[in-house]
Amino acid sequence: MSNLTTEQLSLYDLTLQSIQRDVNRLNDTGTDRVSKRRALESIDKVIFGSKKDDAVYVALFEALGETLLSMSVDSVEKCRELSVKIIANFIKFEKESPVQHKLRVLKVAKERLTEENIESVEEIRLEWIEVCGEVIKQGGYEHDVVNILVEIFQASLQDVFPELKKRSIQLVTELGRIAGKDLRLQAQPLVKALIPSLTHRHSSIRISSLRALEVLVELDMASLDLILEHLHKLVFDKSASVRQELYTVVKHWIHQSIQDTSSFKILPIVFAGMSDEVGDLQTLCRQYLTDLEKWYGDSDKSTGSLAQNSIEYALPMILEDTQHWCTTDRVLALKVLDTLIEHAGKAIEVHTAKILQSLYMQAQHKDSSVVSQGIKCAVTLGKYVHPSIYAHLTVQQINMASQETRPNLLMVLESCIRGSSCSELLGIVPWLVETLCHRKFIQEECVQSSVDIAYNLVTKMSEGGITLTKCPEGYQLLHFLLILEDDRKGADKIPAAISALSAMHGFANPSELVAEYFDDLLEKLKRSESKWNTDSEQFRMFCRLLVESGEFIEPHLDQVLSSLKTLTDIKRDSELRVRIFQTLNSVFQHTSIKDQHAVSLVFEIILPNLEYHPPQKTPTVRAAAMESLYVLLRSNRSSTSLDPKQSNQLVMILCQSLEDEIPGTRLRSLKLLEETTKCFCPQMADDRLIIAMYPEILKRLDDAQDEVRNEAVISVSRLLDAVSPNFEGSHVENILRTLMLQLNDDNAQYQAEQSSFQALASLPNHTGSFVSDLEGNLISSTGDLGKPDEVKTINKLLQDVSSLLSKSDESELQKVTVHGLDHNISMTINSDHVYAVKQSH
Repeated sequence: MSNLTTEQLSLYDLTLQSIQRDVNRLNDTGTDRVSKRRALESIDKVIFGSKKDDAVYVALFEALGETLLSMSVDSVEKCRELSVKIIANFIKFEKESPVQHKLRVLKVAKERLTEENIESVEEIRLEWIEVCGEVIKQGGYEHDVVNILVEIFQASLQDVFPELKKRSIQLVTELGRIAGKDLRLQAQPLVKALIPSLTHRHSSIRISSLRALEVLVELDMASLDLILEHLHKLVFDKSASVRQELYTVVKHWIHQSIQDTSSFKILPIVFAGMSDEVGDLQTLCRQYLTDLEKWYGDSDKSTGSLAQNSIEYALPMILEDTQHWCTTDRVLALKVLDTLIEHAGKAIEVHTAKILQSLYMQAQHKDSSVVSQGIKCAVTLGKYVHPSIYAHLTVQQINMASQETRPNLLMVLESCIRGSSCSELLGIVPWLVETLCHRKFIQEECVQSSVDIAYNLVTKMSEGGITLTKCPEGYQLLHFLLILEDDRKGADKIPAAISALSAMHGFANPSELVAEYFDDLLEKLKRSESKWNTDSEQFRMFCRLLVESGEFIEPHLDQVLSSLKTLTDIKRDSELRVRIFQTLNSVFQHTSIKDQHAVSLVFEIILPNLEYHPPQKTPTVRAAAMESLYVLLRSNRSSTSLDPKQSNQLVMILCQSLEDEIPGTRLRSLKLLEETTKCFCPQMADDRLIIAMYPEILKRLDDAQDEVRNEAVISVSRLLDAVSPNFEGSHVENILRTLMLQLNDDNAQYQAEQSSFQALASLPNHTGSFVSDLEGNLISSTGDLGKPDEVKTINKLLQDVSSLLSKSDESELQKVTVHGLDHNISMTINSDHVYAVKQSH
């Protein structure tokens, strides 16, 4: 009070006298609660009802402080509330409160907010926080004042009352801005106290917390480590306002610590913003990153880009987030990883192993969105990591992986390949393709991924303008494509890849490409041909090689025949031989096999499999061999020549097959005999082969199967077309008599009349014998002419015969008359006309 002027002292005394009775009531322990309340209201009105000098307020608080502070812990709620408001007003109206006043007030505030005797009423606790707010506004902090404020806020920030928590956060922000360096040593306790508020259910509190942390962390960047994990979680906050505040705060921290490694730890948050679902936030974060890179580039210690130098600190946290249990959070973490890889560039290469391990796990995730984002990261990784690095790492991992996970690992490898440049890929093609040709990579579950790898390898090289000549890269690629082409899963992509590879070699036709590498491919395959079965990759490739070669296979047939002899040996598996003959069918249909090679195929490959080899029963092999022979003969009619011994051997084996128990085999044997007559007509001029063949064919006219009987009639006709003019009449008569028996066949007689009789009639010097036998047959075989079907049959037969005889020698037909049973039908022939007349009974 010694500092008061006379006027101020007079005002002080007058004010104190006015409230003395009220002060006495407050100090009296027997005063009731109403009196206390009225006394406090009177004191508040007298002191603050009119404005007074700051010195007067200081003096009054010295006089009344103890009384007011004691009332702040009174049992009466209203008294506590009024006393705290009066204390707050004292601090407010004292422009520069003495330190001792602040300490006295803050110690009581600490007791009411932090200790066991905590204030129970939320509004009063809030009033105590307002008192602290007034203290903060005063500035000029002593160390003791700062310590007490920190302790108070550490407690109030954990308060469940939202308004109290929100106001405490705001005051912490103000304290940090005003106190500055005076708060640096106490920043970390406040940062820890603010962490729970980052997950508060009210978005406004989360935003306020970020603003408070912005100030505190700037005072002590070491405290950033305390909140890194929690900041990363805010990237997934549902409120766009919270995320925007987060990105802004992080940008500010990085700018303030641009040369500190602390900035590297939070850069991924900016990357996350570049993948934010809100387009405006993406734009904002891109601009932030541009600004930060510019500031970093201007700094004295910058080497490389900010993103490159932040990998070592940021990557572990990002990879940890990619294992998050929540699918949404995991996808966002993968987006952040993708952005980091994109901006780090080649610097990411040293961390490839860690990233691939994470991507392997994403590829196995059950959620498609996670798999898709993981694949996108793999494509980006392929852009900046050399193929030899990620390929060796992935193959090494596949070798250790289970059968179920291999397709997922191959999918990651295929995605990396998609991102790589064609020039870098070219260098690893021989090794990679040779590795992928291993059985474990082309099993059923892995085929689709292997097909995608092969397709992308070729298409990327083709699109990159790569041209190839005969080289290891082209050989290995073709080898891989041919192996995969046999699987139906590659039906769409593999042919396109082979065509692209052909174009890279300057070939217009894929067959030319196959022919280019045919010898090399075949030589490699033959090393294990003794062990092949239908499931062997090498065997399937051998079949594809034959088919894909097309017309260009002719120069390589000597080597092919050697392999075919081994594969079609009668001791080999029947399924394998069937598959070989099916493949040969495709080859014969598109390629004309000539002369010596065709003969070798027939007598060294096909005929041994047509013969019976007791006790073996291989009807499927014989059927497949017959089909191959049939296709070969049809496609090589004008170019194949056999000596008599070979022709006889072929005919004998086919005739044996006519007795086969399988109808289809008998039918195919007949057709093969027909083709034999077409192919080898010049060699049959002496009719020896026909004489050997026709008895066996005539037996088939009595076959139980209609189709076989019909084919037998056609075969007889083909035989007669091939006979010489001097064919012995006894054989003709034998054939005729057998054919006559077929007139009673309900299914094949029309075909017999139309085909076989025409062939017989065309034979010279046998017309009389033909007519004579026909007459006898008609007499013996015609039934009751009262049946309409019988009459129709005979009429048609006579019409056909009359047509045939009209073409014969006139001298032999002058006196020929054919009579039907009971003369109901007669046919008269003269030199000009042939008549067939039905007579009435």
